[in-house]
Amino acid sequence: MRHTKRVRDDERSRPRGGGRVNLTVDDDAIARDVATGDGIRVATARSRVTMSEPTARLVESNALKKGDVLGAARYAAVQAAKSAGAYLPLYTPLSAPLAHVTFEVGEDFVDVRVDVLGQGLEGRMPALSAATVAALTIFDMCKAVDRTMSIGHVECVDVEESGNE
Repeated sequence: MRHTKRVRDDERSRPRGGGRVNLTVDDDAIARDVATGDGIRVATARSRVTMSEPTARLVESNALKKGDVLGAARYAAVQAAKSAGAYLPLYTPLSAPLAHVTFEVGEDFVDVRVDVLGQGLEGRMPALSAATVAALTIFDMCKAVDRTMSIGHVECVDVEESGNE
């Protein structure tokens, strides 16, 4: 399974909001949760792991000995989004958020984008947590082959109201 598709800002690449959740498979054969209805917002967070060019190529080709770096990072990000309330003392989630994680592998970096559905502004902390944990997972899995990596540019870039489908 290829995880290195480019991040797209079109509607198809983002979870859409609302009260009811349906599992769907998008055009790229990637399963994701889709919510329909009103009152849900999508929070988007991004992070970047800067690394050497050979390491980025290993990640892109899924050739690291530790296994599927982007698959592990996606799984870790979803888990982090769902458990953000466990390690953020003043954050109380109203419900388990839905998270959609995408990656862009560049010449010497991996960009992580996480879109989280939440009620009100609730999605910001799970999105930031997920983007950070995905970057940490990438760093952890690549540290044996690249001691020059750095994690940076972790930010919440967007919170928008989702409409009906």
